[in-house]
Amino acid sequence: MIRPSMQTSVLTRATALRASRLSVIALALCAASAQSSFAAEAHTGGGVMVTPGGRAVNTGLRTAVLSATDTSGDVDAANAALLAANVALGRVPGFTAVPTKEVGAAFGKIILSTRIEGTDIVNIGKATKAKRALTVSVSPGEINAGSASYRAVVELFDTATGGLVGRGDGTFTATADAAADAKPANGTAAQALTNRALSGAVYQAINELNKPASFDGIVVSIPGAYQARISLGERNGVRNGARVEYVRNGDVVAFGSVIDLGTAEAIATVAPESAAPMVSVNTEVRTVANPTASRAGKSAREKDDAEFSKFERDFGISAAIAGIAYLVAVNN
Repeated sequence: MIRPSMQTSVLTRATALRASRLSVIALALCAASAQSSFAAEAHTGGGVMVTPGGRAVNTGLRTAVLSATDTSGDVDAANAALLAANVALGRVPGFTAVPTKEVGAAFGKIILSTRIEGTDIVNIGKATKAKRALTVSVSPGEINAGSASYRAVVELFDTATGGLVGRGDGTFTATADAAADAKPANGTAAQALTNRALSGAVYQAINELNKPASFDGIVVSIPGAYQARISLGERNGVRNGARVEYVRNGDVVAFGSVIDLGTAEAIATVAPESAAPMVSVNTEVRTVANPTASRAGKSAREKDDAEFSKFERDFGISAAIAGIAYLVAVNN
C-alpha cells in the first residue's frame, strides 16, 4: 500500500497491481496537485444564493470529497475525478465542498487501511466539521476520435454515523465538437474530449443525489382556509418545504407546499385560492419536489426538541440564580 502524500496519493492492494483491471484510489490529499490542465465541465446551478445586495451566500451541506477511484487504473483520471467532484459540489444545490487542504490535513491524522471505513468517515467529519462525506468512482466507456464516454458513481455518507445516505449514478458522452472549447492549453483534443466526458459524468452523478423521491397520499382533513392535512409525514421521508400537487381524476387541480411537518402527517398550503373548493377529504396528493436536508425547514419533532432544550437551559439558569441568591442570603 502506498501511503497518502502531498504529491500523489494512490491506495491499492499489492495483488491488485497484477490484476487486468486496476482500481486506483486518488485520495483527497492529492487534490491540490491537480492543475488547470483538467477542463472541468461548465455546468450551471449550484448551492450559492445571491441576495439583492450582490452578496453570495453558501447554502449547502458542508461536504468533504474523500476519494476518487478510476476502475481502469488511470491515476490522472482518478485525480481529474477528484477535482471534478469538488467543482460539482459547488454547483449542485444543497452542497458546498470542504476545501481540499482541510480534507488532506484530516487524512494525515488517521490511520488508513486498504479502504475508507465508517470510523474514518466519522473522524474526518469531526476534523473538517463536514456534515457529509463523498466518494466517487469513474469508469471509461467507448473512447475514439469523435467521442468519449464515462460513467461515474458517487456515494454520500453521514459523517455523524458513517452510514451511506445517498447514491448517484451518471453517464456522459462528449463529442468532438462540444469539447472544442474545453481543450487544455498544453493538452490535446483527445484529452479535452476525455476530460469533458469524465467531468460531465461526475456532475450528473452528484446531481442525481438531489433527485427527490415521489410520495403519494391523500388529504385527511381541512384544518384551515387554503390548507390541507395530508397523510404524508417525516416518517415517509417528506421534509418541511416539500412541494405537492393535489389530484382529482388524474388531473392536477391545485398546488402547495408543506409548512408544518409531523411524524405521520403534514399540513400543506393550497394554491391558488380559487382551487381550494376542489381540495377536500380523500383528494389525492403527491410530492413533486423535496428540499435537501440542508434547505428543509424544521419538523414538529425538531421544533419540540428545540423548545425543550431551551426550557432546560432556562430552567437551569434560573435554578442556578436562585441557588446563588439563597447562599448569599444565608451567608449574610
